[in-house]
Formats: sequence, C-alpha cells, structure tokens
Amino acid sequence: MIYDSPEETITMFFKYFILFVLAVYVTAAPNFETKFDDENKSHDLIVGYRVPGDWLLEKDDVLREKQFLQVVTLTKTFTGNGKSVITQIKALDQKTNGNGAYATVISGGVDQSYVTIKFKSQRNHGIRFKVEIYGQNQ
Repeated sequence: MIYDSPEETITMFFKYFILFVLAVYVTAAPNFETKFDDENKSHDLIVGYRVPGDWLLEKDDVLREKQFLQVVTLTKTFTGNGKSVITQIKALDQKTNGNGAYATVISGGVDQSYVTIKFKSQRNHGIRFKVEIYGQNQ
C-alpha cells in the first residue's frame, strides 16, 4: 500500500506491528501456562495471610517414609510459643511430581494459638513437607 505521507506509513506500520505482537502472545501464552503446570504438581496447603508484625512461630520438616503398597498418615500439632495467634499456615509439599502427600487442617488454625494438621500420603509414597507457622503476639 502507498500512503500520502511518511507519518501515515509509520502509523500503519506500528498498528500492524502491535497486532502481530498480540497474535504471537495470544497463541504462545497458553503453552507457557501448561508447561508450568506440568512441572509443579505439589500439594501445598496455605491457609491465612501474612500481615505486618507477623513473625515465624514455628518451622518444622515433616517426614515419614513410605510403606510398601500402603497409605501413610501422620497427625501433628504445632503450638508455636503457645501465646501467639496464628495468622498463616504453610505446609509446603516437597514432592513436585504429583506423588506428594496431602495436608489438611483438622483442628485449630488461623486466629487460634495452635493448629493440628493431618498428612496423608498417596499409596506407596511417603510424606515430605516443610511447615511454617506465622503469627503475632496478642
């Protein structure tokens, strides 16, 4: 196409360039998302929110070896210092391939001074979590 002025030519160039970039982004973006989801299939449990003034009350590695063809469970209570109120619970699954265990809060939790978490493995797999409990003095 031939335009009347150089400004018109530059404007049309940028319009087509922007459309091209958007088309590439729209077709490539779902592939990046899918690739990320395939790489990290951990079963993290994160409850609550960190707020200003929080500090780490307790940090622990929760480990239990697998038992042949069995589902392994472990229940653990975290009390921090016994005086603080919990604002966030992080149970981070260390197996990122989809074979990790599941964590569930069964008592206590956010706005309490303790939390009890039940860990349940998948059949023929163990439990491997890093637990972090954050809170504030009340």
